[in-house]
Amino acid sequence: MTEAEWLTCTDPKPMLEFLRGKVSGRKLRLFAAACCRRLLVFPYDISILFESFNLRSVFRDIEVCADRGERSSHHADEVKEAYIAAKKAASRAASRRYDVKMSFDWNACALLLKGLLRIVADDNVVMMAIKVSELAACARGNCILSWELTRLETEGDGDGEDIDQEFADRVKLEGEDCEKAAQCRILHDLFGPLPFRPMTTDPVSLAWNGEVVDKAKTSYYLLGLPDNIVADGDAIYHECPAVKPLHDLRNALQAAGYTPADECLRHFDKLKGHIRGCWAVDLILGKE
Repeated sequence: MTEAEWLTCTDPKPMLEFLRGKVSGRKLRLFAAACCRRLLVFPYDISILFESFNLRSVFRDIEVCADRGERSSHHADEVKEAYIAAKKAASRAASRRYDVKMSFDWNACALLLKGLLRIVADDNVVMMAIKVSELAACARGNCILSWELTRLETEGDGDGEDIDQEFADRVKLEGEDCEKAAQCRILHDLFGPLPFRPMTTDPVSLAWNGEVVDKAKTSYYLLGLPDNIVADGDAIYHECPAVKPLHDLRNALQAAGYTPADECLRHFDKLKGHIRGCWAVDLILGKE
């Protein structure tokens, strides 16, 4: 894969396969966790399941372990139990004609939990990341179909019960493709140009302007908070608690002598929706 292909790719699988042997397990686990985090907004009934199994706390611990490059295998049993419960709920909803929309939400939840199982159980980090990205994309397709059916019902164009299979397949596929493209942007944030050429920071500039490192540490902390949103839209992006610190970090880099031509500044100027593991922040802090 060339750098041009990397920058224009809309499917994370070839990108992840290209990264095999080139990057740390930490980064790949952070990618998998970010794919799952994008799906943590569910209807009320499913949120109750999350509360029953304390899944938000479990997921938070999975993210913390991922940042250390660890598997968090101690959560395997509780995630598996929740996954079985979600599968049963999806099956019950699908058997009730009036509740078919909810079956797609439950399917999405089950796919998300299956992805979390891969994160906590798999040692092969590349294959784990590929599988989690596929499961997350399928989950998004189910969510989009549920939302579309609700919209049609609200507008009087359908009852949400009789679903044309061709229509359902098309909507889910479109949702999956959009999610895969978003996952590629996550990979851009995590790795930037590093798979193709090494990048370094200027230790003299950083020593002269210690504010850069301080702001990088602040950004790193805030990017790991539970309410940090991995998103692309401006409205959601500006609700992320790390937005202002990242903007301040960008300005501090420029004050330290970095120019808009430098990769770090270009990264902060161009890409929105950063996560913990952002390559530019990690580079400043010396993380892999």
